[in-house]
Amino acid sequence: MRLALEKWFNDTMDRASGWYKRRTQSALLLLGLVMAFAANIDTIAVARWLWAVMDTASNYAQRLPALPAPATKDERKPSEALQSFSAQVAALDQQITTLQYPIGWSKETWERFSVLQFLLGGLLTAIAISMGSTFWFDALQNLVKIRATGPKPAR
Repeated sequence: MRLALEKWFNDTMDRASGWYKRRTQSALLLLGLVMAFAANIDTIAVARWLWAVMDTASNYAQRLPALPAPATKDERKPSEALQSFSAQVAALDQQITTLQYPIGWSKETWERFSVLQFLLGGLLTAIAISMGSTFWFDALQNLVKIRATGPKPAR
């Protein structure tokens, strides 16, 4: 009788856990869809923006001048090389700022609006949200391999 009651309880809890997980994931998917489309959070646009920022930074790194030698205490004015370097960093910052992070609705958003990209990017965003934090923490942990060596610590 004890084993039958234990089995019934475990089976019921497994079904309840599965039901809860499905309901939670459905609710997160709906919430993700609302957030993605209401706030224009498009995964594809964000990926393109990150690609453009990376391209801008790598172009800058390729033409990066050598850093000037540190100034001595006797030199009070910044050298021309340091001023040139500072101007280049300011230009890079201005170039990245003009790329504008692609989240939210603005006049520029409507000018470059693509319905197919918006729908696909919003759907990807909603699916990513519906996966839940546990999935993303585990994925990041596997990606970075923080605990690459040694046994897993006891909880």
